[in-house]
Amino acid sequence: MADYAIGTDGNISLPGSNKFNAKIRSYSASISRATADVTGFGDTGVDRRASSTVDITGSASGIVGYYSGSGGGGVGTFTPIPLNSGALNDITELATANTMTLTIAAATSIAFNVVMSGYAFGVTQTGETTITYNFEMNDHDGPAFTWDEQA
Repeated sequence: MADYAIGTDGNISLPGSNKFNAKIRSYSASISRATADVTGFGDTGVDRRASSTVDITGSASGIVGYYSGSGGGGVGTFTPIPLNSGALNDITELATANTMTLTIAAATSIAFNVVMSGYAFGVTQTGETTITYNFEMNDHDGPAFTWDEQA
């Protein structure tokens, strides 16, 4: 009998551990493989295709966090985009590969090295302040799939 994964079963671990301060509410990822038509003269009646490496692109979005002015921490320590004293040092660091894990359900996940390729903020008059992180796989070994049929 089949069980179905529901949204509350999912999770995401962004790269660089504590570098992001946002409550992630959703993510999406596309897994693709580019192909090339290598059909040539003499290949009558047959299309020949060659495939390249697997690629993953996607985004994660959530609610922006910020420093409330009390308790532990300080200005600049709770930014939704990693900053170092207002400089872009940590963003540059995240342009190198770090591991991200997308969890679909218990014991069912996809882990791969990513680079963060973009950030987008959204603010609505009704009070929602969101951030979206765009990512791309940067992993020469490809993704690691854990798919537990018994989870």
